[in-house]
Amino acid sequence: MSEIKRWAIKGIRCVVIRTDMGHLCGYVGITSDHPLYGVDYSSETPALNRFFEEWKKQTVGDRGIVSILCASMHTDHGALTPELFFDVHGGITFSGQGGKYPTDEKDLWFFGFDCAHAGDTPENWTEDRCIAETERLAEQIAELSEIQEAAS
Repeated sequence: MSEIKRWAIKGIRCVVIRTDMGHLCGYVGITSDHPLYGVDYSSETPALNRFFEEWKKQTVGDRGIVSILCASMHTDHGALTPELFFDVHGGITFSGQGGKYPTDEKDLWFFGFDCAHAGDTPENWTEDRCIAETERLAEQIAELSEIQEAAS
């Protein structure tokens, strides 16, 4: 696994790596003061529940369609998961503490996506495109934190 680029947007760490299989993955790392710190990407969380009604009106976007279809079976009670909430290529497919993967930054909790879905190729998922998608995810995660702070 090789790191392509590491940078920050609005205090959120962004990392793009190329896996041993050759495809790119994008990750964003948040600190312990973020409302999603420590939340598994497939776990329902109160930090997102207040956005449920608005979320139901959105288009699928770039989220993973399988996640959306599965969610339709259990989101009637107003609960959301990070994998459903964030609009990113293929949906969120990773969450975990830094330290070994995706980087050595142990104090951060990462959410990530991959560019290894059906139809993804190195030609259509270039480093620049993966970097832009990672930044788009970081902006969404930063916005959630800003909304939470304003509500406090």
